[in-house]
Amino acid sequence: MPTIVCENIHRKIPSLNGGATLHDSLQAEGVRVFKGAKNYCPFTLLCHGRGWCGNCTIEIVSGSENLNPVTGLERKQFGPDPGSHRLACQCAARGDVTIRIRP
Repeated sequence: MPTIVCENIHRKIPSLNGGATLHDSLQAEGVRVFKGAKNYCPFTLLCHGRGWCGNCTIEIVSGSENLNPVTGLERKQFGPDPGSHRLACQCAARGDVTIRIRP
């Protein structure tokens, strides 16, 4: 089972099975990735994981090759070259990945 290492909060999170997004896996372990008051905004008040709001931006430190390709929605958020930034609601881990939340 792939592991998501959250470097800046010193947590290792197991990735959920079935192609779940990083957001789903992190939320299942109580890790909040949204910007806002106390670094948390209720998911239901944002875009519901559709990639529109950009509030679940994460930075990929290592293991980007273990994620699905960058989506068109992510390119709209970050431009043609998103660099190391991704949306947690748009990427799923197929292998181990190290991230920084709320970069």
